[in-house]
Amino acid sequence: MKKLILIPLITTYILAVDLSNEADNQLLEEFHKKIEKIEKVNDFTKRNFLLGKAYFNRHLTLTDYKKALEYFKKANTNKSKYYLGLIYLNGLGVKQDVKKGIELLKEANTADSLYELGKLYIYGKYVLQNPRRGVDYLKKAAKKDNKQAKILLGTLYINGFYGIDKNLEKAAQYIFSATNNGTNFDKETKEIWEKYKLYNYIN
Repeated sequence: MKKLILIPLITTYILAVDLSNEADNQLLEEFHKKIEKIEKVNDFTKRNFLLGKAYFNRHLTLTDYKKALEYFKKANTNKSKYYLGLIYLNGLGVKQDVKKGIELLKEANTADSLYELGKLYIYGKYVLQNPRRGVDYLKKAAKKDNKQAKILLGTLYINGFYGIDKNLEKAAQYIFSATNNGTNFDKETKEIWEKYKLYNYIN
């Protein structure tokens, strides 16, 4: 009886593995096509940056941070420094180096890197917690139109978290801006907007 039960279970497992391998093979094939296309890009800096992103963002087991690191170093742009910062900060394929990671994020000075720095100081991850400094970085990221920075600032001002003074007017302004001045609400921003009636604070 046990053998009869085991047979369909084994069959199901083998089928699942086959489907998984098929999916991985398809992803790999798509990835190689993407790489071939990128390698035809004439601009040296752009080509290396795109190759770095491709290896950084590959699907789960296909990710290759060491190759991403190599190409981002060659690109040597502000955007590539953002990714390099993430790699060193989180020890992705390299020995973790928090100091170097933070330095690279600061050098990058992009909307995304400023947002990452803001979160680090807000939550005290890898650095001494400093909400005021975190908010400063988030504001800089928001000025560069980082949506997530605007949403985080909005929630901080709504709740008065981490020693930040509660201010619903400021919260409304940041959430409103994150939704392209009220024209592009997603599930997250709509929920915040309606729950706290932030529409009452927009002139």
